[in-house]
Amino acid sequence: MFRPRRILVPVDLSPGAERTVRTAAGMASGSGARLLLFHVFDSRAVEDVFNLHGLKEAEVRARMKANAEETMKRILGRSWMKGLRAEVRYAGGLPPDEIVKAAVAWKADLLVLGRRKRSGLSHLLYGRTSDTVAREAPCAVLTLAP
Repeated sequence: MFRPRRILVPVDLSPGAERTVRTAAGMASGSGARLLLFHVFDSRAVEDVFNLHGLKEAEVRARMKANAEETMKRILGRSWMKGLRAEVRYAGGLPPDEIVKAAVAWKADLLVLGRRKRSGLSHLLYGRTSDTVAREAPCAVLTLAP
């Protein structure tokens, strides 16, 4: 039976992200695995907000970082995270690329990904991170339905 030791969980800050982390936490508690909660500051989103609202790039990045840190702190404080070996890391760039790089660097043996429903223009512009990661990942990938 497959017993993961290092579970990488990309956290996109969407409403379903907590469910994804909770699923991975359940797996880790049963196997003693380590968890890496990983958030990517999407370079496309920074550019979009910067251009749309005319904010300074540093201000956009600071707000995004504060939001991500608040979300991670809330997740780490959940009762189902108690006693687990978990760490948090951040990166900037394109999410699929950064997630795969993190999986390689951290030597993850399992990625647990949540999926979001995207349609229309959003799907055309951003694609599906989960599809790209599943194709490129150096380890097993568990993709959760939205």
